[in-house]
Amino acid sequence: RPYSAAAIDQQDRIVLGSSAKGIAIPKLGTGTWAWGDQSVWGYGGYDKGLTQDSIAEAFKASVDAGVDFFDTAEVYGMGLSEKILGALLKDLPTAQRQSVTVASKFYPVDPASSLPRVRFPQDLLS
Repeated sequence: RPYSAAAIDQQDRIVLGSSAKGIAIPKLGTGTWAWGDQSVWGYGGYDKGLTQDSIAEAFKASVDAGVDFFDTAEVYGMGLSEKILGALLKDLPTAQRQSVTVASKFYPVDPASSLPRVRFPQDLLS
């Protein structure tokens, strides 16, 4: 059976990795891969239902359901996912925004050129 926000107790949290700050996240979050992605998900293209407004509705429904963990990456929509999520978070009241946890990831290869962005391990250690 699929999970839903209503089926998961958002207060039941797990500690993310071995963070020194002990970041605790709920077992259910919202993934933002499709937000801004034109090639796979059709944002602004073939999927006329995936728009800024529909994303804002999904975000609001998630937050209203108590979901406070959002996953994104700088390669989702070539950075547009992070920008959309940032704009939506900016519009939240301060107290609600401060309760949200955002996970993002860094892709070490430039998706536009397929060239490495860093020289391992020198750049990561400096």
